[in-house]
This record gives sequence, C-alpha cells and structure tokens, in this order.
Amino acid sequence: MLDRSLGLEGACALTPNRHWTDQAIPRGRIAGAFFALCLLAGCAGGGNVVYNTNFTSGYSAMNLSAMRQALPVETFGTPAPGLSQESVTTATIQGLRKHGPNWIQLSYSGNPEDRANAPYRLRFAYNAAQGFPRMELCRDDFQASEMGRGDSGRLVMALCRDGRYVAIGEGSPGTDVDITSDAFEEFVGLMGRRVMPRQRPGRTRSRGE
Repeated sequence: MLDRSLGLEGACALTPNRHWTDQAIPRGRIAGAFFALCLLAGCAGGGNVVYNTNFTSGYSAMNLSAMRQALPVETFGTPAPGLSQESVTTATIQGLRKHGPNWIQLSYSGNPEDRANAPYRLRFAYNAAQGFPRMELCRDDFQASEMGRGDSGRLVMALCRDGRYVAIGEGSPGTDVDITSDAFEEFVGLMGRRVMPRQRPGRTRSRGE
C-alpha cells in the first residue's frame, strides 16, 4: 500500500506493515529486494524518497522528548565520492536541525564524547549495499566496512538504544549527492520526521510531524 501523503517520498513510499518484524522475517533481505524493485521501476532516479519505516515496542516518543542531552549522530559511508565522514556528519546534522521533527526540541551532536551517557544514538548508513542487513546498524561494534561496497544510493537510518534499533527507516537521497544543497537537507529532515514521529505507527499522524 502506497502512502500518498508523504510529500517528497513520491510513489515509492511504503506504509509500514505491522506484520513485518526482523524476528519473523529476514528484514534486511526484504528491504534490499524492495529497494532493488524501486530502482528497476525508476522510483529512485531523482532521490529524496523514503521507502519504509519500522518500529519496535521499545520506541517511546515520551522517552525521546525527555532527553536533556544532545542526541548523538553517527554517519557511516558517504552519499557521494570524495567526501570526508566529518563533512557528511555535519551536513546530516544541519538537515536534522532545519527540517527534522518539529514536535520535539532536540539538539544533535556529532561529537564522539557525547555518546557515552546518551540513552539514544541516531545512525545513518549512506550507500549501503543492497544486501546489507540493516538490523546490524545499531550494534555497538558496528563498522562501516560491514555495509558492503557500491553506489546504490541506499540510506539506512536507525534510532538506536542499547545496541538495537527502536526505529529504523530506509530511503535514498539519490547518487552523487550535493550535501550542501537544500534538497539533501530536506531529505535528511524528512527521514528524521519519519523515524522519530510523535505518534506510534498505525495511528493518525499530523502533517507537521
């Protein structure tokens, strides 16, 4: 079922299915297959699409809003060649600050020192291979080399807690992206709004979230 209310996601946006869980089905395989189908259909050509989101029972908007420290942001891989990891993290944080969830007053930090005592982490895997099992992204010892190689344009974004995801999403900003562009910042903000909604999936969601 396509969600036509998602704006930039366009025709490839997928409404989360409450029956899909990483425990019941190899979610990474499903996501990779769906991503490939979208590429074949031409949906990902211009980028700026969100394909799907998924949540565990551990997702709590109340707990997220109770955070008093900055939410650490970590990036792995780059959306275009020749970019430093630091510049990608900086651009990602900029997009979240400008266009991320507006129901919550979050601050974001790319400083590794802020990760130690933070209850959550926000992780982005840019250009992850289609076969990358996305549930691995939140592991404490995760390394960028585990994403595989390629210029797939696939982005996996996860809100992590205790080494596991509580919310996860997948989309594409396109390939050879200009991370200084408004389009990239808007896409990152869109991903942030989808992965950190005010209300649990399956319930009515306001347009401002």
